[in-house]
Amino acid sequence: MMIHAKPVKKTVYAAVILCFFLIIPANAGDFTDRARLAVFPFLDAGSRSVRQNISSVLERELLKYDFIEVIPLKREDTDAYEMEPLSLWTGVEGSEKQGGIVWNVRHQVIQEMSAANNVEYAVFGSIMKDGRMLKIEVRVAKTGVILTKDQTPAFSTSSSGTTYDELSGKVPDMSAAIAEWLKGERVLGRAEGDIRRYLGRIVSYSDTVAAMERYVHEYPRSIPLRALLLDLHLKDRIKHKQKILDGALTIIDLYRPQADPDMRYLLSLSLDPFDIAAEAYEEKGDWSKAISIRDMALTVFPFKNIRHTDGLARDHYFQGAAYEEKGDFAKAFEQYTRAGGHVSASSEYHRKIRDGITRTENK
Repeated sequence: MMIHAKPVKKTVYAAVILCFFLIIPANAGDFTDRARLAVFPFLDAGSRSVRQNISSVLERELLKYDFIEVIPLKREDTDAYEMEPLSLWTGVEGSEKQGGIVWNVRHQVIQEMSAANNVEYAVFGSIMKDGRMLKIEVRVAKTGVILTKDQTPAFSTSSSGTTYDELSGKVPDMSAAIAEWLKGERVLGRAEGDIRRYLGRIVSYSDTVAAMERYVHEYPRSIPLRALLLDLHLKDRIKHKQKILDGALTIIDLYRPQADPDMRYLLSLSLDPFDIAAEAYEEKGDWSKAISIRDMALTVFPFKNIRHTDGLARDHYFQGAAYEEKGDFAKAFEQYTRAGGHVSASSEYHRKIRDGITRTENK
């Protein structure tokens, strides 16, 4: 009988390759090295020129951070810096009419230069005049993402002053903001790598939780990091009962409705910190806090609106029942009435709420 060994060899070879990629830490190379970035000259939008001095100050400030590597641009790169008319502007200062062209740096050129210099991030910006004030805006874009005027940069910060020297004095604070954001990016990258290794069963659940807790301690104001940790804690609700509530409340406290990247990150994990916190309070029988959280969610986090609305009907009902049991029929009636404003006709609480209103209405 002939034994065909080739298929076995291919299978073993494929398995070895698969294991090789799984055991390589996801953060190898990418996150152990420093963040590579290039600082482009700032466009003085009112004069269709570039200002090297302010960008040079920003370069020197960023070099102070040991996890940032600033890649100097070649002279031919900056000479090729292209601008195009973006819009016309008109205004009045005193009795004088003013006007001009707002010039825009072509983002595609920035991306091409970034790729040619092998950098991860492009730092660029513009200086605009508004009356007697000068405003500087610094933007950070990830290499490979071509930004148009309709797209949001990965990070941006701005400041104002009356002179160019004053603007230069604001650069250290702006560089600190950029460095803080970059630090969060690096830490998040390592964290996501650890999550991938956990999902690939390379590291244990407990080790991954410990790693996430260290990352959160290192960068405590990062909603994505806290979201990853909360998602892990939810896998063992009994053990991490209090940490789940604390984590959800911290994310709610940090959350800003206008911060689209944070919302997108939470949605990518299907996480609603408001629902998680409200459920924890409901389990404790703290109906007023659950109601407050769900009311807030309907205003600032439109993800599980139906769930929050149903939850409000239920929470107001139990709050009303607690007041009724204490003999405070006025407050009970108020809570039952509010519950009736949220309950759907198909809810199991619809009849209970209606009966509660009837019982307490005239007492």
